[in-house]
Amino acid sequence: MLPPLLRILSVTALGVTRSAAVIVAGASGGGNTASNTTSAQFASEYGFAAPVIDNVIAYSDASGVYLGYNPATADVWVLTARHVSANASAGATVVIDGLTYQRQPEGADGFGLLPGGDLRLVRYRRDDLAVPSLSAVELNTTIPVAGAGLLMAGFGQNRTQNATTNAFTSDATTFTVGTGYNWSGTRMQRWGVNAVEAEFLNALESGTAVSGTIGSFSMGSYSTSGFMTDFDQPGFGQWLASNEAQGSLGDSGGGAFVYEGSQWRLAGIFSAVAGFQNQPSNTSAFGNLTLLTDVASYSTSITTALGGITLIPEPSSAVLFAAGAALALRRRRLAADARDR
Repeated sequence: MLPPLLRILSVTALGVTRSAAVIVAGASGGGNTASNTTSAQFASEYGFAAPVIDNVIAYSDASGVYLGYNPATADVWVLTARHVSANASAGATVVIDGLTYQRQPEGADGFGLLPGGDLRLVRYRRDDLAVPSLSAVELNTTIPVAGAGLLMAGFGQNRTQNATTNAFTSDATTFTVGTGYNWSGTRMQRWGVNAVEAEFLNALESGTAVSGTIGSFSMGSYSTSGFMTDFDQPGFGQWLASNEAQGSLGDSGGGAFVYEGSQWRLAGIFSAVAGFQNQPSNTSAFGNLTLLTDVASYSTSITTALGGITLIPEPSSAVLFAAGAALALRRRRLAADARDR
C-alpha cells in the first residue's frame, strides 16, 4: 500500500547521467559489498535457485538482460531500456558469462531494434562464435497481478551506509523527506525483492491512481506501458532479512522477474523512479517508486524481432521456487503492506 502522504516528483529516467545499483533495504543488502550480489547468495537466503540473476549484465552506463542466442548465427541478444545509451560506438562490447561480445548493427539507426515502449534489443557476437552457457530468459506474456513477488536486479553503484548486525536496528539515514539510503561508489550487480502494486500511480497526473496494475508513463518523446513497486521500510526485527528493492540511477535496463509455470520469467525492465519533493540527490527514500516497462505488453513484438532465439531450459533446482519462493516473497510484502495501513 502506498504511503498516504507520498508526493510524486516528475518521473526521472534512470541511467541518463550515471549508474547506481538496485538499492536494497536492510543490512543484508546494504552498505557492505558482500551481500545481494550473486544468484548463490539468493539461494542461500531463500533456499531455492535464481539463475536469472546472472543474466542481468552491465550495459553501457546502465544495465541489460541477456535473453539468449540464435543457434544458426551465434548472435547474442540483450534487452535493455530504450533511453539508455545505445552503446553503438565502434567496438562497443558487453561481457556476458565472462566472455566479451561486440555489438552488431541492427535497426534503422544501427542502434538496435525498438519493439515498443522503453525497450531496446541489441545484437552481439564473437568472432569465434562462442555463446554464453547461461540459460535463455523466458518472457512474461501475461499482465502481472497485484502483489506478485518480484526478483529485481540491476548493475551499478553501492549504498554508502554501513551495515548493522542487529535485526531490530535500522541502518537507514534520515533525510529531510524521511529515511532511506545514500548511494555512490564502486559499480556492481545487486538484487532485491519487491511486489507489484495494486494500482498504478500516474506520476504525471497529480498522483492520481489508474485502475489495475498497468499504467502508461512518459519517457520524453515516447511513452511506455508499465507497472510499479513501492520501497517499504523493513519492519521491526526484519532489518537483516528484508531485501526490499528500489531502483535508482543506472538500473535502467535491469530486470524484474516473476516465477510462473515452473519457470522464471522476465516481467519488467527498469525505466524510471519517482521520489518526494525536495528529496536529496543520490538517495533512495522509503516511499519512493520504481517504474518498470511491462514486458508482457511488448512480448509479441520482442519475440517477432528475435525470431530464432533458442530458449535453454533452466536448471531443475529452480523448480523449488514453486513450492515456497513465491509465497515467501509475497508474505514479506503483505507484512509491509499491513504496517502501512
